[in-house]
Amino acid sequence: MFRVMVFLPLLTLFLLYPPSVSAVSRPRLRVLTCEEPPTNYMENGRITGISTDIVRELMRRTHAKGVIQLWPWARAYQTALHKANVVLFTAGHTARRDKLFQWVGPLLKKRWIFLARRGSAYHFSDWHLAGEVPVIVALRNDSRAQFLRDAGFRNIIEVGRHRQALRMLAAGRANLWPTSDVEAALIIRRSGLDEADFRRVTVIKDIYGAVIISRGTPRRVVEGWQRAWESMIVDGTLAAIARRWSQKLKIDVHLQGRLLVFGGRQGGGG
Repeated sequence: MFRVMVFLPLLTLFLLYPPSVSAVSRPRLRVLTCEEPPTNYMENGRITGISTDIVRELMRRTHAKGVIQLWPWARAYQTALHKANVVLFTAGHTARRDKLFQWVGPLLKKRWIFLARRGSAYHFSDWHLAGEVPVIVALRNDSRAQFLRDAGFRNIIEVGRHRQALRMLAAGRANLWPTSDVEAALIIRRSGLDEADFRRVTVIKDIYGAVIISRGTPRRVVEGWQRAWESMIVDGTLAAIARRWSQKLKIDVHLQGRLLVFGGRQGGGG
């Protein structure tokens, strides 16, 4: 009788105040990124970067279960393509990818460029002409490689990491490397190479970087992340992240409308 008397009030409380559905059914997320400074990279044994700071704050605001892991891009991309409850950043939002994933953001704007060795013979203003060079080296499953293949390029070799692509370019085993104005200089420096040994050949296009959430992940998760992203814009958190990274990187990083954009070098080391 005593057990019944205790159980009934507890049952009544449960029925009147059920646990939050979102708290009970919130899936554990596999949050993945790759080495691509300054948006996401490893430094002193810790995953960091502009996008990493944004994603950590999104996870905090949405009470997301999971930790950020640094994987090779191709493996992370295939996992997001085929598994539910996967978050992947920072990803170029292209027409090819649009229906393959769910999206949060966009976070930032990049300008895709072709880089060559200084002193190379390649000079052209139309990026389509790059289809005529012997070898373009690109990151496997990267949005730039996908875009160029879709444009009919048949001269692309894909590798597992940006540094590998850069070293092939430096060694003369490739003629062009599609990268962006955001990460090229940092990848060069972190690879122990000299920026002066490379030059920009031409601009390919502007692209938006965003967070991918895999299909099969509950839509309410995506909507929660997008609301959290919007709140970061409104309450000034995104602008504060931009200021912090502008000081750290010695480059102009600022909020333009709803996007992070990157300007010219401010000077100084670091």
